[in-house]
Amino acid sequence: MKKIQFDDVLKRAKNITKNDIDFVKKAYEYAKKAHKGQKRKTGEAYIIHPLYVAYYVAGLGLGRDTLAASFLHDVIENCGVTEKQLTKEFNETVAKLVTGVSKLRHTTNRKITWSSVENLRRFFLVAAEDIRAVIIKLADRLHNAKTIRGLPPERQKEYAREIQYVFSTLADYLGIRFFKRQFDDVAFEILEPEEYRKIRRYMKEHHKQRRRYVQKIIKKTENLLKENKIKADVFGREKSLYSVFKKIQKYLREGKIHSQSEIGKIYDNYGFRIIVGSNEDCYKVLGLIHSKWHPLTGEFEDFIANPKPNGYRSLHTTVFCENEKIAEFQIRTQRMHDYNEFGPASHIAYKLSGQRNLPTMAFNWLRRINLFRRGLPPAEDSPKYKIKVFQNNVFVLTPQNEVKKLPKGSTPVDFAYTVHTDIGNKCRGAKVNGKMVPLDYQLSTGDQVEIIIDKNAKYPISKWLEFVGSAGARAKIKHALRDKESKEAIQKGFEKLNSELKKHNTTFKELYKTRQNDIDILIYKNNAIDQEGLLANIGFNLISTEKIIAELFPQAQTRKPHGKSGKKVSIEGSTQTEYTLAQCCNPKSSDTIIALTTITRGIRIHKKSCPYIKGFDKDRLLNAEWV
Repeated sequence: MKKIQFDDVLKRAKNITKNDIDFVKKAYEYAKKAHKGQKRKTGEAYIIHPLYVAYYVAGLGLGRDTLAASFLHDVIENCGVTEKQLTKEFNETVAKLVTGVSKLRHTTNRKITWSSVENLRRFFLVAAEDIRAVIIKLADRLHNAKTIRGLPPERQKEYAREIQYVFSTLADYLGIRFFKRQFDDVAFEILEPEEYRKIRRYMKEHHKQRRRYVQKIIKKTENLLKENKIKADVFGREKSLYSVFKKIQKYLREGKIHSQSEIGKIYDNYGFRIIVGSNEDCYKVLGLIHSKWHPLTGEFEDFIANPKPNGYRSLHTTVFCENEKIAEFQIRTQRMHDYNEFGPASHIAYKLSGQRNLPTMAFNWLRRINLFRRGLPPAEDSPKYKIKVFQNNVFVLTPQNEVKKLPKGSTPVDFAYTVHTDIGNKCRGAKVNGKMVPLDYQLSTGDQVEIIIDKNAKYPISKWLEFVGSAGARAKIKHALRDKESKEAIQKGFEKLNSELKKHNTTFKELYKTRQNDIDILIYKNNAIDQEGLLANIGFNLISTEKIIAELFPQAQTRKPHGKSGKKVSIEGSTQTEYTLAQCCNPKSSDTIIALTTITRGIRIHKKSCPYIKGFDKDRLLNAEWV
């Protein structure tokens, strides 16, 4: 990697006036002084890193404040400089950008899943609040990526996967194709070293010749369109090493080539894109291209008249270009291009999801943050840099810097349940950014949260339901509290029943061994699922212990042919029918009553309002009244 000096940054800088140079140089000198004596893991002086970051950012034309912040991006995190000091020394914009970059502390998601990497991408967008801070962070990661050879091989691979899945995609989101290609190639070199070397060797041998050819075709195409009075922008679509590799894999799957050694058939295909002002111009340009170069049979697609199901629109044609080289032209309007690149049909969306049935609105937000698709970026005071997506969520970090997505208004308790249900149940305290906070503290994007647990705790606290912000945490708390109540009821029911069984010289455990069938019948008759369900119903006072004892020991029950008042019960008009009074509701002569026929205990008299009789069929109920 070539050595970068401050003058190299200035030469590369766009949108920088002579008056801005002193301001930017002041930032460089300030950073140099702040990082004095610090070394990178490579052994280089630390200031080399901010120089490269500024060099990458300079080519984007984001203005002096962004360039100054690029030099200063690590002074808060590594040198103890405060935002207030930077505001005083430079201005508020520079200070806020550096603070924004510092908030994007090193994050990782070693387990690569769709949700984890998407959370990480969104975290970078939301935590910074200003898109320029994300861009500086991307430049920071790009230079780090190019200098990770000192890391152990496995750590390099982890870093490469993070580059591939997160930072390459973020660069694509923002339309910074230079960054994307660099990220892709760095990751490719680490993850597929042999294939990388083969393709790089081939490209190096043919690069100059290819570049000259591309420029030649662009010039000829521009002249052709100018002669026919058609305003258009013509671009050569240069392939990165990684994109060549992906194309080789695709052609192998489709049988267009039979081995990776046939790279020439891939790399010698050229791609061009023509952006015009109207649909009519698209077809005019198509006719001109076909009149200039002979089209390949069967290699024309009209996605304007017949858009793809996802809404993609463009004309595609492949021709034998100069020197019989094959070239593909894509012809479209700017509106089509914007939709294809940043709307629901975005190839970015396809790459992110790995699936073809993407929800139509899933990536509409891309259009709101892309800065460069129409040429120069906005002025430095433009509100377009402010990120206003994902406002209903916060993205916070674990102590290991893994990103967790939570609804806005979430607390450390919500966070604890996203880590693990058991962590949530045992949560008894929390630190946010190293400081103790109450459990109802509302989290903000970028907060790093550490949960303090009580190993002896088993259940959450019911008061948490008053302040948790996520439906998931609320549901888990309720479930745990119900489980707690159920276990307490089981224990209570067990103790109550054993107290009564003691009078019969037995226990529930012993009884189940000797009379399992009778207990199972009781469980069924009382709408319980198992033994614990029966005991829980007793504990919750849904079933009386007297009822259970009466069912288990009917011979011990005293027959009561008459009520306590001395009144008799007439059953279906007869006072001669034998009956007993139910102990679950203990009917009195003042109560309206009904008779229930049982299988083992004859007829029992219940209050008509007794809950116990509601589960029985009507043909087992008889009319009854006091006489």
